[in-house]
Order: sequence, then C-alpha cells, then structure tokens
Amino acid sequence: MKVVDITDRAALVAGLPHEQPRYFLQHALGYQVHDVRHPHHTRRHGGADIGWKEPAAS
Repeated sequence: MKVVDITDRAALVAGLPHEQPRYFLQHALGYQVHDVRHPHHTRRHGGADIGWKEPAAS
C-alpha cells in the first residue's frame, strides 16, 4: 500500500488488494481512507461509482 495524499478529510491510498484492509484502517484510525481505484464523490454517501469487486481468481 502507498499513501498518495492526505487531506483534512481523508487519506488517499493505492495498492490495496481488496476493501477489507481499507475498512480496517479506516476504523482503526478513525479517519477516512479512500483507494485511488475507487474515487469518492462529494455529497455521495458510499461515494464509489460501482463499489469494490473481488479480484478474479487466477
């Protein structure tokens, strides 16, 4: 995982394999964590366009 940016509202990160680590970090830190692959939009609760999908098995 790489921290891309930190604002007064959230940490923007890249490289999370799925949503669970983001969820854990967000609740452990008490701070919003957004992944660059799933951009959040102002005034939209849940924010991401389509949500997270589990990666296809290889």
